[in-house]
Amino acid sequence: MSVQILKEERRELVRLQSAFSLPKGKIAEVLRRDEVYRKAEVVFAVPSEPLDQIRINTLLDGKDLIMPGPGLKQGFFICRPHSIPFRDMAFAVSFRGMQKFAERLDVSLLSTLQLDLMLTGAVAIDRDGMRLGDGLGFFDLTCAILAAYGAFTDRTRIYGVVEGSQFTEDALPHAPWDVRMDGVITGDGARYFEKSAAKPPEIFWDELPERRIRKIDPLWKLKVRNEK
Repeated sequence: MSVQILKEERRELVRLQSAFSLPKGKIAEVLRRDEVYRKAEVVFAVPSEPLDQIRINTLLDGKDLIMPGPGLKQGFFICRPHSIPFRDMAFAVSFRGMQKFAERLDVSLLSTLQLDLMLTGAVAIDRDGMRLGDGLGFFDLTCAILAAYGAFTDRTRIYGVVEGSQFTEDALPHAPWDVRMDGVITGDGARYFEKSAAKPPEIFWDELPERRIRKIDPLWKLKVRNEK
């Protein structure tokens, strides 16, 4: 049975067991106590509803917030702290709001990011830090693109944000390009995994259709650069 079929079966099982409704404020406060987060200057967070409060806190705590544009087509955006009126903050850290309040990052600036922490939701995370996502593969590809442009450092950590029932002791099916988490944040606390000595996330070009590559601006420019 293929990894893709195994993943889809597991996603359906999780959907049947529980709804994805995180106690957003509680989880955001757990993260605020995390040492990596407290020291971080640049934080990446996906603009999904479960991470709303985390993205707002990131700006309130004086950190640069990096977000991906819809479908990664326009690449990445940066929201800088103290640049957004408080009344507009919740809208500013959404997909729609980033177009107005955030600055789109040219690919030439990606290597200057020096990401400290990356945050994403998940359908499930297992005892080894492997993550089961929504099946679209955008977060794994995001990590690989940012690593290819040099935005990852030895300090960069990747956390999954889930409710307690979405953490499992059972090993999840995974593919070579799936990104392993360094920690998982739940409303009950944080759990960390041994830091892997593996290489940074990489792009599996042979697995990406040409039409998808062309639709994602930083990916297409990277391909053109590599072919020169």
